[in-house]
Amino acid sequence: MSQNIIEKLLKQVSLYFSSSVIITLAGFITFPIWTRVFSAAEYGKMSIAAATLGFVIVISKMGINSAALRFYSEFA
Repeated sequence: MSQNIIEKLLKQVSLYFSSSVIITLAGFITFPIWTRVFSAAEYGKMSIAAATLGFVIVISKMGINSAALRFYSEFA
């Protein structure tokens, strides 16, 4: 039984790890393209927009993921 759990764990880890690697590689590939296509001012505006969007996403979640995990057993 523990062997089955370990195999399932390794499968899940490999899926999440491979997706993280693909996203990181996409960033390395697109970064030089963005810097050549945009001027410094346009790249700055894009960076401000990305930072603002990231901040808004963090604020909008307001810990819902942690709360759902914490209180799941009470509602299950």
